Amino acid sequence: MSFSFHNICIEYHSHRVVSNVSASIDSGQLLYVQGSNGSGKTTLLKALAGLLPLAEGQINPPNTHPTPIFLLGHQLGLKQGFTLNENWRWLSKIYNCPMPSYADIKYLGLTQHTPILAQQLSMGQRKKALIAFCWQVNTSIWLLDEPLTNCDQRTQELFYKRLEQHLAEGGMALMTSHDIHPLPIPHQTLSLQEAVCSA
Repeated sequence: MSFSFHNICIEYHSHRVVSNVSASIDSGQLLYVQGSNGSGKTTLLKALAGLLPLAEGQINPPNTHPTPIFLLGHQLGLKQGFTLNENWRWLSKIYNCPMPSYADIKYLGLTQHTPILAQQLSMGQRKKALIAFCWQVNTSIWLLDEPLTNCDQRTQELFYKRLEQHLAEGGMALMTSHDIHPLPIPHQTLSLQEAVCSA
């Protein structure tokens, strides 16, 4: 299985924010999308998830394809008036998957926060909550928009371990960052400033 996009262009109110971006990954591969703030990283992932239309270009398979895609974005996808348990239960119904395991909840330090409303949690705790759910989702493609922002070292280590597991099982992932730093796992790199993909 492969996932690719060719000469993608995306516009907001007739203003082009992503222009002629192309990349391709196969099962077991990670694409690391780098770019400064405002370079279009989040916009690109939203378009790949089918949340924004393309002005030009092509996605293969198209975002209307039944191939499951999971997007971990800045808005996090949590209902602020729901507790963590209620959010996980709601998301589990949408993605037809189990709720996060007790072991993951405990490891991430969320045990005491499960009955608390999402709006009362810190950004880091909300991010941990969605990361914990991400590991349960039976989707081939993960779109991860700066997933480790506001996360501690312990969470980052477990995140990379689970990401490696997802790739080893034949999954694929696109992960964004505005910080240019090496990843601890093999990957390709896409620079939005230059729109160049390299291994």
